[in-house]
Amino acid sequence: MYGREKSRGHNEGSVYFDASRDRWVAAVSIAPGKRKKFYFEKKQDAIKKKNEALRELEKGTLATGTRQKLGEYLVDWLENVHKSKLRIGTYVNYKKLIGYVVADLGEIWLQKLTPQQVQAFYSKKLDGMLSSKVVHDIHGVLHLALNNAVRWGMVSRNVCDLVTPPSIVSREVVPLTVEQTHVLMKHIRGHRLEVLLATAVVTGMRRGELLALRWSNIDLDRKRLQVLHCCFFVL
Repeated sequence: MYGREKSRGHNEGSVYFDASRDRWVAAVSIAPGKRKKFYFEKKQDAIKKKNEALRELEKGTLATGTRQKLGEYLVDWLENVHKSKLRIGTYVNYKKLIGYVVADLGEIWLQKLTPQQVQAFYSKKLDGMLSSKVVHDIHGVLHLALNNAVRWGMVSRNVCDLVTPPSIVSREVVPLTVEQTHVLMKHIRGHRLEVLLATAVVTGMRRGELLALRWSNIDLDRKRLQVLHCCFFVL
């Protein structure tokens, strides 16, 4: 009967004629009480689109919400949704990790992203000399961001659930020998960063900690210093 359709469950579809629009309608249930509709002049086109949409819904590639590219979405998610929840150091790290994704996958439509593309991206980054720890962290941030896209109804699944992140391979830290340390100290003598580098060698402090060191953190009489702050470079 024209202009009416039967009630359908989630992941089901139907085709019917909408007399008010003078169009055939392909309708697909994407969530309880929520349907996505497509309009066509010909019934066969509506049937074709319904079947296509059901296949995409099954694969998780059907655009169920606002159409947006992955790169645009990730930047928006970090800056406008997640940034306020993060410490500055974590935010800087997330921004760097997301940058890797945007550079390689940013032009892909969010709803068209596939597990194969993400898996290939991980392999490429591992071959490109990124450590397994960094790629594992990229996976964690991407998974978190796509979970939010699922909650917003932008995608029907998180493709990261179908991807295998790399296992973290620990790398042995090889410190300088006593002889190497003496050579280093000799070569930095008179350099404008001599004090900074010597402090790094003696204390093992990280770059951000060294750059944030203040005179108030140093007790020359007791030959002690406190590491209380850290600097981050934010683009």
